[in-house]
Parts: sequence; structure tokens; C-alpha cells
Amino acid sequence: MQNRNNVSDELNRVFQTGEIFDASDEDLKKYLKNLCSDYVPNESVRHRETNRCQVINTIKTFRFIDKVEKRNKLFTAIIVILTICTVGFSVWSIKLSYDTTQQIKRLIQLQEKQVDLLRLKKTLTNSLHSTAKDDRPGSSDRFQQNGRNDDQGQQSDTVSRRSLR
Repeated sequence: MQNRNNVSDELNRVFQTGEIFDASDEDLKKYLKNLCSDYVPNESVRHRETNRCQVINTIKTFRFIDKVEKRNKLFTAIIVILTICTVGFSVWSIKLSYDTTQQIKRLIQLQEKQVDLLRLKKTLTNSLHSTAKDDRPGSSDRFQQNGRNDDQGQQSDTVSRRSLR
């Protein structure tokens, strides 16, 4: 009982001096326990005890809200940093994708040039082969021009030489 009286006296003192607002969470818990468990014989003082409980609960609520607010500020800062990182990585990814697309376009153009060169080479090769066939002795074009083949040409040359003698 002596302990309860000490807590009641201390409670009266902290409320009168205003120290209740600076009391630790453990002290506030002790004051609430005392206020809620003690019998108040005087009806005129009972409302004061109820008001003190409400004040202590309000102080504890404000402290809890402050802790939550500090955590929210921390999480908000983290989210802002992550958002900035996300936007930065997105921009980097878009730039990388654009660069890759440009490289692919250059490779496609290079490949198209190579295909054109191969087509040109094939065309030139075919035309060279056809020209080479035309220039060879004994080709079919020569036969068509002379109207005879090489054997006939040699025979006619031999005949003309004999007749010249």
C-alpha cells in the first residue's frame, strides 16, 4: 500500500510540474497501472483520475505516431531513391536499346551491301565467262560466222594453198 501511495504522490507531482510530458514510456505505463487499479474513495476526485489516464494515453499515442512518422519518412526516402534508380535504369535501358537498334541497322546495311557486291560479282563472272567463250578459237560463234567448223576451214585453207602453187 505504501508503494501505491508513493506512486500516487509522484503522479500528483509530475502533473503539477508538467513533467508528465517528459516522462519515459515505462513511467507512463506505471502511472496508468496505478490509476486504473487503485480505488478512488472520493467521488469528486474520480474524474481527475480518469482525465489523467486520458492525458497519459494521449501522450503515448503522440509518441507512437511520432515513431510511425519517422519510419514513414525513412521509407518515403527509400522509395524516392528507388524510384529515381528505376527511372535512371529505364532511361539507360532505352538508350542501350536504341544503340543496339542502330548497330543492327548498320549491320543490316553492311549485309545488304555485301549481298549487292556478291550479285555484282556473279553478274560480272557470268559476263566474263560468256565473253571468254566468244573469244576462244573453235567457239560456236566462230563457226556461225564462217559457216564452217575448224576442220572444214583447214581443208579449205589446204585446197587454196594447192591451187596457188
